[in-house]
Amino acid sequence: MRVKTSPTDAATLMEVEHAGLRFRNPFMVGSGPTSKTVAQLVDAERCGWGATSIKLVIDPPPYINKEPRYRWFEKEQFHIFTSEKRLNLDEGLRLTEGGRKHTKEIIILANITYSGSDAEGWVEMGRKFEAAGAHALELNMCCPNMSFNLDIAAEDGTKRPCSGASLGQHPEAVAHITREVMKGVRIPVFVKLTGEGGSAPKVAKPTITTGCAGIGNGGTRLGVPPIDLYDLKKNLYGLQDEVSMGCYSGPWMRPLALRDVYEIRKTIGAEGTIIGFGGVHNWKSAAEMFLVGADFIGICTETMVRGFGFLPELIKGLKRYMKDVGFSHHREMRDILVREIVTADRVTIRDGLAVIDEEKCIGCRKCELPAHCYAITMEDRGAEELAAAKTAGRKLSRQVAKLEGADCCACNTCIDVCPVPECITLAKGDYHREKYNSPLIASELDRKHGYAEADMPPAVASFVTDGGAKAARLGMPGTFSADLLQDAPKVAYVTQGGNDHAQACAPAPVISVGGAS
Repeated sequence: MRVKTSPTDAATLMEVEHAGLRFRNPFMVGSGPTSKTVAQLVDAERCGWGATSIKLVIDPPPYINKEPRYRWFEKEQFHIFTSEKRLNLDEGLRLTEGGRKHTKEIIILANITYSGSDAEGWVEMGRKFEAAGAHALELNMCCPNMSFNLDIAAEDGTKRPCSGASLGQHPEAVAHITREVMKGVRIPVFVKLTGEGGSAPKVAKPTITTGCAGIGNGGTRLGVPPIDLYDLKKNLYGLQDEVSMGCYSGPWMRPLALRDVYEIRKTIGAEGTIIGFGGVHNWKSAAEMFLVGADFIGICTETMVRGFGFLPELIKGLKRYMKDVGFSHHREMRDILVREIVTADRVTIRDGLAVIDEEKCIGCRKCELPAHCYAITMEDRGAEELAAAKTAGRKLSRQVAKLEGADCCACNTCIDVCPVPECITLAKGDYHREKYNSPLIASELDRKHGYAEADMPPAVASFVTDGGAKAARLGMPGTFSADLLQDAPKVAYVTQGGNDHAQACAPAPVISVGGAS
């Protein structure tokens, strides 16, 4: 059953005005199989979508244009297709005209590629779609299943046009075409870039300087399809003979798509507009896309699997999240993670180790198996422990996981492979591995010393215990100047004569580690 809502339904209303256009919300049906007929455009509007980008139109007529072959792998969360029908110019113009005639609110973008060798062909296509009623153009520099497919397969490209992902990896060419199209039309021009080859950021910079309405990242990657190891010539599609490269999309793509959007935002700065494509399928993934820099979100694969009707629930969840964290508009979320993500050399690693709840351990040995860490071994429970548990009505496994703290690197793997929730956790804190082989947990510090973690100076990495004394450890011996701790109102914890002292300074001029200050 198709879920439909009224175009005026408040459930999908998150109004955005951009480039002279009013979008009822920032969610767009991405160009693809669900935007190739007027009926689909009407259905998308009824379900509340803010925009739709029509099926790719290629002129001159597509040189790869076959009946589609799709597969959806539910468990792996990826979609793949090997061949696809594109629209020719007349089909695209009729679709645009019909879409404008039968819809009222949804914004219609014409997704176009000129497969000739000159920019004027792009300009002429743009003018025709403007005349047909398109609200905006989306120049396709991303489709990986055209000339790029042949590039990867090492076919000679000298006698065929360079289009899609092949063209989209050339910054100067993309910027030139964009600039020329903008001169020839009055409607907004968006550009959809390929993520292949990591080229999107370097192409985005010169493209956004043309003054175009926005940049989109391609939400697909070309890859080798699943292989039948017992019949290497067998393909995964029905009614197709040969094995061929496939265009991958779906939720699996999300980390790569988020990186594309993040890198584009870092490259073009705060002013440019980005449409984020790739892997968005629920409100959480939508929030992530906004947080790394997207202004709008394009979704295609999920509409192929679930139709258009999931959007109201997605927006409902997103609005609930925004209310919970205090955002009044989705644009307030934009770029937050862009500012928070740091390079690997700036990552702070806190000391700690794994803690095993032996009562919950079922003795499955999964935590013992990882070959990069020998910190956990299995031991037999004592007969007395097993008997006591049986008497108390508790069931315990015969073996239990034990941690050798000196070998634990707090890497999280044992937590992830353990099938029992919260059987293994990580505990923050420092410890003398050789002497104590156990952590000093932050919560224990709180109880023993009335210490609040919020008061800890940022430079103070951890605490150690020795004879009842507590000392601040900054990661290396010696004296540290106050500018290391300039943001901290509570500064130094020092050990003197075996007693525990906390000195409040604002800030302290000098900190001496391991002794008196």
